[in-house]
Amino acid sequence: METLFEKEERRKYKAAFVFSAVAMLMPDSFPHPMQHGGKVAIYLEAAAVVVVLVLLGQVLELRALVERAAPVMVPEVSLSAPSGLVATRCSGRS
Repeated sequence: METLFEKEERRKYKAAFVFSAVAMLMPDSFPHPMQHGGKVAIYLEAAAVVVVLVLLGQVLELRALVERAAPVMVPEVSLSAPSGLVATRCSGRS
């Protein structure tokens, strides 16, 4: 279940991505104070890094959950020696 913090963070990344996409395609649509040499700062790299780190965290969390649950799912294994007859080689000497 997604928390309120995660929803807010996701909104920020979407906004950064949309802002960057518009800034790349239509830089003249932004006011002059936002432009630096006719270009608007874009934040695609920052948004991509954050998304990758969030996904990496989810992968690590899932891996830890699976490793923690694995001993519960393993069937019980007997560690005692098997019972039975042991045959030894007879040299035939009396």
